[in-house]
Amino acid sequence: MKRPRPALDALAKIEKKKKVKASSSVAPDAAKPKKKLKGVLGSSTAAEASSSSAASSKPILSPAQRLERRKLKKKKRLAAEAAAAAAAAAEARKAEAAEDEAAAAAAHARSAEEAEAPPEEFLNVPFSSLDLLDGTKAAIAAMGFETLTEIQARAIPPLMRGQDVLAQAKTGSGKTLAFLVPSVELLARAQWLPRNGTGMIAISPTRELALQIYGVLRELCAQHRQTHGLVIGGANRRAEADKLAKGVCHLVATPGRLLDHLTSTKGFHFDKLQVLAIDEADRILEIGFEEDMKAIIRCLPKAGRQTALFSATQTTNVVDLARLAIQKKPTFVAAQAASSVSTVATLEQGYIVCESKRRFELLYTFLKKNMKKKVIVFFSSCNSVTLHATSELGRATPHPTPHLTDGPHTPARIFR
Repeated sequence: MKRPRPALDALAKIEKKKKVKASSSVAPDAAKPKKKLKGVLGSSTAAEASSSSAASSKPILSPAQRLERRKLKKKKRLAAEAAAAAAAAAEARKAEAAEDEAAAAAAHARSAEEAEAPPEEFLNVPFSSLDLLDGTKAAIAAMGFETLTEIQARAIPPLMRGQDVLAQAKTGSGKTLAFLVPSVELLARAQWLPRNGTGMIAISPTRELALQIYGVLRELCAQHRQTHGLVIGGANRRAEADKLAKGVCHLVATPGRLLDHLTSTKGFHFDKLQVLAIDEADRILEIGFEEDMKAIIRCLPKAGRQTALFSATQTTNVVDLARLAIQKKPTFVAAQAASSVSTVATLEQGYIVCESKRRFELLYTFLKKNMKKKVIVFFSSCNSVTLHATSELGRATPHPTPHLTDGPHTPARIFR
């Protein structure tokens, strides 16, 4: 049965009112989340806007700038790694230095005990008591030496232990063997070869003394396979340079010629120098080689080098030279230090006072009486040498042998 139209309209109005009431009761609660959501959306929109503005304000780097930035970062990283490695190396060096100081202190204490020992303990000490190679012992025996002199007994043991030595000894006390024996032993035990360069340099103030040292060196090396050389002023420089380029294990030199080869001779290798021996240091300084010696020491390597400095007197200049040449704390040894003279008691010396016009006759008579002995005659100039060599004095000697002395203005002639 169909309802009438007015009834349907009334029913629709009722339903509509119910829906309006329901929507009005729910709207206040539903509006809040919408507002909250609106706030959330608003904040996110603001964040996006700020980020987009920040992104738009950040500079855009070019490829070259990016590469430069990467290089800078790598450089900083390498610098940090290098600093860490340097710190570790410094710690290692400190530890090694502490060990070296302890060893040096022990060696110095042992040397002090030896230095305080009375001279009698260093007299008549046989060479056989030293720990030497058979070749060195045979060479010393062939030279006719059986016992050590005082300076040899005091200086050889610390030198063979590898210590730096500052020695005070008189002329004629046996200093030559005191530094040559340890040097020959060191290079022989190390099996030093010419291709290793020069292992030992001995510096002498005069040509005569250099020749004497070289003669002893040749005899000591007779039983060893070690090369040796001599460089002195007045000799053939080209021949010396050729020999140095081939390799010389032991080198004896005067200061001026040595400095010349150190600075200008190609193929002269001395970067592995093991021993530097300076003989008659006080005389080297007295005759004007102080600047040459300083230049020589600056040229020579410092690391791993042993230094032996021998002098008859300990002057201020000698101390300064020792301070420059010796890197570590040296062992000081002295022989017959209580005496007031600078020569040993066994060295016989004399002089004759005569008129100037009688000097030639006196020299002639002296040489005639000593024909079988080796005599060195010193003159004041080259002209004086030429005059006397061509005079009756030169003709009277059967085998005159020309020879130059050490100083730049003191030539001489040897008469046999």
